[in-house]
Amino acid sequence: MQQVEDSTRSEYGDKDFIDNHSTYSVWDLSDYLFHWFLGFFLTFLFRISQDFLRQKMKKRQKSIFEVQDNTVSTPPAQSTIPCALPQAVISLIKTAESLSSQESSWPVPLKVLLRLQLEHGLRITECLRIRAMDLLSLNRIKINSLKGSQNRVISFNDEFGYLAMCRKLSISPFADYSRFFIYRLYRANSIQLLTSNSTKFAVTHCLRHAMAQQLTSEVNDTELVQDALRHKSANSTKWYNLKK
Repeated sequence: MQQVEDSTRSEYGDKDFIDNHSTYSVWDLSDYLFHWFLGFFLTFLFRISQDFLRQKMKKRQKSIFEVQDNTVSTPPAQSTIPCALPQAVISLIKTAESLSSQESSWPVPLKVLLRLQLEHGLRITECLRIRAMDLLSLNRIKINSLKGSQNRVISFNDEFGYLAMCRKLSISPFADYSRFFIYRLYRANSIQLLTSNSTKFAVTHCLRHAMAQQLTSEVNDTELVQDALRHKSANSTKWYNLKK
């Protein structure tokens, strides 16, 4: 290598040799800086576009679903509440049916969430954890159960078309709401139940209690009620029956 450099110096001279090598080094550094700045600039543009699309999607979701849709004029479903239920449970179910009806001023996502709890006795956390990938075809929803229960698929008649829209746009239907927000909302609208063996109101869990009592009054079969509520243990179902 030393012989090559010496021959190069003798052929071009020391000054030309140094100029050629220094020019090559500067060009190599400028090429590296150019690619570095280009990568930084593209990454910056990508992150800005992501934030912009995320904000635009949130605004679009609110503009679509927070406005009450009055185009569907279907009569409210007739309530089929057994007369043997306690008056507090009957009043709770009627309140939930009224707030989740077409005539209610509640936002559509909250109506759907309340209807899910009312018709299927879902835990509030199970509702809030529903993602876009859990919204299946033919009005079916995959429920990721809690407390050791098995996951299941339920059928839900979404008359508002909200879940179908969320499935199309790949949006989690209840991502904007927290359990604490739902708790305060239910308390403010008297969606709560005071059971006989408790001194505190059941709020976000009250519709699950109401469904357990309603099923018990209709079939009086602990195993069927246990299967409907997806209780892992029959003792949990019996404990619900004691809370009357």
